[in-house]
Amino acid sequence: MKDRLAIAILVLTETFLHFGIVYSDSKSYIAVSRYVLGETSRVSVDTLSVRPLIPFLAALPSKYLGFPIGYGLINTLLLLGCAFIMYDVTHSLTSSRGAAAFSSFLLVTTLPTLLYFSSVMTEAGGLFFQLLPIYLYLRFKDQEEKSNPFLNLKRRVFLYTMHVIAGIGLLAREVTYLSAASLLLLALVDRRAKFAFKSLLAMIIPFLLYQTYVFITYGHVFVKTVIGSGFQYIEAKGLQHKTWDPEEIAKAFLLGHYPLTSIFLLVGLLLDEDRSRNLRYFAILLPAVLGFLAWPFRDLRIASAMFYATLPIAGLGMSYFVKYLTRKPLLNKLGERKITVILILVQILLANLYTLRTFGRFSVPWDVYLFAPSSLRAGLE
Repeated sequence: MKDRLAIAILVLTETFLHFGIVYSDSKSYIAVSRYVLGETSRVSVDTLSVRPLIPFLAALPSKYLGFPIGYGLINTLLLLGCAFIMYDVTHSLTSSRGAAAFSSFLLVTTLPTLLYFSSVMTEAGGLFFQLLPIYLYLRFKDQEEKSNPFLNLKRRVFLYTMHVIAGIGLLAREVTYLSAASLLLLALVDRRAKFAFKSLLAMIIPFLLYQTYVFITYGHVFVKTVIGSGFQYIEAKGLQHKTWDPEEIAKAFLLGHYPLTSIFLLVGLLLDEDRSRNLRYFAILLPAVLGFLAWPFRDLRIASAMFYATLPIAGLGMSYFVKYLTRKPLLNKLGERKITVILILVQILLANLYTLRTFGRFSVPWDVYLFAPSSLRAGLE
C-alpha cells in the first residue's frame, strides 16, 4: 500500500509538471475528437483506423475543458494505471516487491514519460493496453476451476469482459500488437498456450469488428497504415539513410530509457541467474526489440513502445544495484530506503536537466504549445 501511494504521488507530481503539452502530431488526434463531437467532417482515416481510442475517450472532457486539459486528464489516469499494472506485472515476473516498485518509479521518471504520457498524445494509452493483457495472463493463468459452477461462470464472464476491453485497447496505438505477440511467446514458454489463444481470440474479435466498420465506411484497411506510415514519414523527411544507422538506433534506445533505466536494464539482464525467469523475460522482450528495430525511424517515443518489456527487467536490475551499494563502505550506513530515494531524485533531476538543456526550461508545460504549430495553437485557443 505504501509503495502504491508513493507511486501515485510521484505520478501526480510529474504530470503536474508536464501536463497537457500539444505537439505537431496532436493535430490528427484532436481532429478525431472533433469528428466524434460532430464539430468537423474532416478526419485522418489513418488515425481513425489505428489510433482512435484515446481521441474518443478525450473528446467529451475536451469539449468542456479544452483539448490540453481533456487529454491531460485522460492520459494522467492512464499513466496512473500503467504504473500500478507495471508494479503487478513486475512482481509476478520477479517475485520481488522491491523490483516491482522500482519498475514503476522508473516508468514515471523516464524521459519519454515526462514529455509525452500526460500530453495531447496516445503513448500512455498504448502502454496501458500493452500491459493489461499480460497482467490478465499472469494473474489468471493458473487459477483452478472451483466446485461452485456459478463462481466459475462469474470468473469466465469477468475474464472475457476484461479481454474484450483489452481488445478494444488494441485501438490505442499499434504498439499494442507487440505485447500481444509477447503474450503468445510467454504462454508457449509457460505451456499455457490454450489459455493465451482464448484470451487473444476474445481480444481480436472487437478489434476486427471495428476494422470491418472502418473498411465498409471509409474503404480503408488498417494494415496499409501500419506498414506504410513509417515509410511515408522517412520519405517526407528525407531520413531513408538513417533507417539502419547503428548510431541512430542506439541513440533512440538510450534516450528512450534516459537517464538511468538502460543501466538498470543491463544489470538486470546480466545478474539474474534464474534460467526459467530469463526465458520468460526474453519471451516478452523479443517482440518488443524486433518491433523497435523493424520500424523505419526511431526516436525516444518509439523506444517507449518497449517499456512493457524492458522496465520489469530494469526494476529488477535496480533492486540488485541498490543491494550492491548497501554493501559498500559509507553507503551501507544509508540503508536501502535512502539510497533508493537518492537514485530516484538523480533520475528526476537528470531528466529535467535534459529538458532544460534541450528546450530552455526545466518544465515545458508552462507553455503547452511550445512544440505546436502556431496554426494549431490558434485553432485551440
